[in-house]
Amino acid sequence: MSNRLEQEFPHTSWRAIPPVGPRGLDQDALGRYIARGHELRSQAVGKSMRMAGECLARAAVALAAFVRCAAPGLAKLPAEHDAAHDA
Repeated sequence: MSNRLEQEFPHTSWRAIPPVGPRGLDQDALGRYIARGHELRSQAVGKSMRMAGECLARAAVALAAFVRCAAPGLAKLPAEHDAAHDA
């Protein structure tokens, strides 16, 4: 004996891709959907690659600025520091 849910909702077959044919999607429409998916995916990859490149460039500029600001301080060590250290 089947339950009431099975009576109200008969068995349907589920597919990941909609059927193509007279009662399903048109073959051209399916091709356009797939092409649009590829286009959006490649746009997203390109955008993320550009953002990563910009981030690396900003990091290189920040590192150069840090080294430029820190180098004079490191180069100007007091002379007595070296003499006191040797003694």
